[in-house]
Amino acid sequence: MHASRVALIALVAANLVPLIGVAVLDWRLYDVMLIYWLENGLIGAFTVLRMASATEERASSIALPIVGTVPVAEGAALAAVGLVLSHGTSFARNWLAAGERDGRSPSSLMRDPYGRVAVLHVTLLVAGFAVMALGAPIAALAFMVVLKIVLDAAAHLREHRRARA
Repeated sequence: MHASRVALIALVAANLVPLIGVAVLDWRLYDVMLIYWLENGLIGAFTVLRMASATEERASSIALPIVGTVPVAEGAALAAVGLVLSHGTSFARNWLAAGERDGRSPSSLMRDPYGRVAVLHVTLLVAGFAVMALGAPIAALAFMVVLKIVLDAAAHLREHRRARA
């Protein structure tokens, strides 16, 4: 199976955890948004790993600040583990094994996640406000999670098509 396809399956599976949280574990908007905002830090961490392992040049130093603690919903750890596995699978299969790192420089990698993260932020903020306005019904939360999965999968496929080209 193609490396990007395996990573895509891992991405969708990881993103289904919040959907299960909403449908079964009574997660609220806060819980879903927290998981997605934490994913931004994870994307940053994997970007740093990509920068450190790029073949064109090496980064000299990298700082990763970590701040505070926040309350989390039941099952949130599973969602976090799923996201780590999803991004880790993509990193290992696409970046390392499939050679997407060849000829990439840390400076070019620095800007790669911004388009994907910007779309994610805008979508989550707009959907989050809509869910709040509707009183956070399960259907609206579920729609927000499904929308995130679709946008994330599309961005993943676009990113790896571009990397292979």
